Amino acid sequence: MLTIIVGFTGGSVQRVVASTYGRRQRFGQRTRTLFIVFHSMPSTTLHLAVPLGGRVAVPAPPAQGDPPGAYAVCRHCHGPAAGGRQACWSCTVLSAQVGTLPAIVPLFLFALGSPVHRALVGYKAGASPNSREARARALAETLAAWLGVHLGCLAGDSGDVLVVPVPSSAAGRQSWNGRHPLEALCNDAATSSPRLSTAPVLRRGPEPPRRLQASRSGFLVEATSSLRERRVLVVDDMFVSGARSLSAASALASVGAAVLAVVPLGRLVRPEHNEATAAFWRARRLIPYDPARCARCSLGSRHTRDRVLAHRASIRTATLSVAA
Repeated sequence: MLTIIVGFTGGSVQRVVASTYGRRQRFGQRTRTLFIVFHSMPSTTLHLAVPLGGRVAVPAPPAQGDPPGAYAVCRHCHGPAAGGRQACWSCTVLSAQVGTLPAIVPLFLFALGSPVHRALVGYKAGASPNSREARARALAETLAAWLGVHLGCLAGDSGDVLVVPVPSSAAGRQSWNGRHPLEALCNDAATSSPRLSTAPVLRRGPEPPRRLQASRSGFLVEATSSLRERRVLVVDDMFVSGARSLSAASALASVGAAVLAVVPLGRLVRPEHNEATAAFWRARRLIPYDPARCARCSLGSRHTRDRVLAHRASIRTATLSVAA
């Protein structure tokens, strides 16, 4: 069982339920518990408290600040790159295919098999409707909270923004009823700001993107005339090689939309890939998630920090258990 602890203003966490084995353990031990704390205020904020070892959610780093050495941080996707390089291999390959890359701002990093990975897969492919719904709700609240704090980092302090979910590049599941679950997730998250609205305008194109193969024809864009010069955020659930997300951004840009950023919920890191990636993961996984920071604003603006700190006084928790 994967336990997701969702927190609201007031109260504190005393105990959590460990995941796979169903044991109760003190918070702070190694567990597979996804701990999401958000505030029930109009401007929602978020804190992901990471158990020791960081196997739950790891903050996406800025592209500067780490000393030169065994690894570097990709200036595009904020994932691991070889030491001394400015871009990872995936972003180098994809930029040659679709041109200049937009800003890519993942909420967090994750590894295969982690609770975050299971949530990102389970919200659309879980065994039961209740499992899928619970994971989708937790992820939507996470995205809404993050956008409530960091929309200004991406789009400035004024002006409307369209949230465009990236559909699957493969055939959908029967349980989706013709609608990718990310669309509903984005609808829920867009309530974090009156500036946001969801525009599910992308459909599978004639050349579906594949790993490390982005294509301007990967997605077709509907209602093209209404998108011209509109500011958009491209939201995807997982950023693996980035081919799907960047194909979607390229399709939107081709019809005149102003793509402010690609916002993946999670950026996959494979520590076993090479030594640079392993060194990157060892360093990053021990850093706790801080809602006042994002990969784009680095330390966060004073405005952002003040908003977060003002609502951090106490936490009242509710526990949501999701069958694995």
